[in-house]
Amino acid sequence: MNKRLSFAAFLACTLAALFATGRIEPPPAHAATEEQKKLAWAAIERNADAIVTLSDNIYYFAELGMQEQESAKLLAETLRSIGFRVRSGDAGFPTHVWAEWGSGSPRIAIVTEVDALPEGSQTPGSIERKPLIPGAPGHMEGHNTHAGVTVGAAYALKQVMERDKIPGTIVLSYGPAEEQLVSRPFLVRAGLFKDIDAALLIHIGSTFGTGVGLMNYGAISAEFTFRGKTAHGAQNPWDGRDAVYAVVLMYTGVIARREHLRPSARAHRSRTH
Repeated sequence: MNKRLSFAAFLACTLAALFATGRIEPPPAHAATEEQKKLAWAAIERNADAIVTLSDNIYYFAELGMQEQESAKLLAETLRSIGFRVRSGDAGFPTHVWAEWGSGSPRIAIVTEVDALPEGSQTPGSIERKPLIPGAPGHMEGHNTHAGVTVGAAYALKQVMERDKIPGTIVLSYGPAEEQLVSRPFLVRAGLFKDIDAALLIHIGSTFGTGVGLMNYGAISAEFTFRGKTAHGAQNPWDGRDAVYAVVLMYTGVIARREHLRPSARAHRSRTH
């Protein structure tokens, strides 16, 4: 698929969802006019190369969760250059990027992430597994595309709002370490979304589309560490405490428990060391 068309299609979904809320129009609320849609599309087409370049740069940075320093820096610089107010460090995350443009209500947030996967290095355009650097991180799940999609969509929407003097605020949130389920609960607890009227989550997929309501389950991760006590296997084994047995018992217990969870619950486990 042509790069320009693929990115434009992603952006179309984003803009369609924004306009569909009916809350970004001046009162009384109406669907976006054809003229407004044309202006948004023109902004996307005019900046198609920049949209692709931004996402390509994030692809080659290929930074793991909590290490998205260069990606966050590039996003911040790009957003400032198109008139957004940008800050980082919310909720104690140095690589979280929060950007705003406009003022007042409604406040519409576009939420996404740009972290890479461990050992996900891959040559662009190759379906066959072909790492650029064996063992290095990479964007196997396409999080790099989120950068161009969200910045492009926000910029296009900004053009329409500026020309037609539509009130409201566009908000962008790039949470770190989405793959490790880390940042979003902390960002919510820190109150970043308490005055947001509507939030749109962007994620690459195999098809183009939008949805509303419960799409995924909330998730949280925890790490358990077991420490044993050494003892001589022949003289006093009764004084020993085997940490491996503790891990096996908990592992088995979680597996048994999964059978009795309600359909709305999930439980996964892995041994990290």
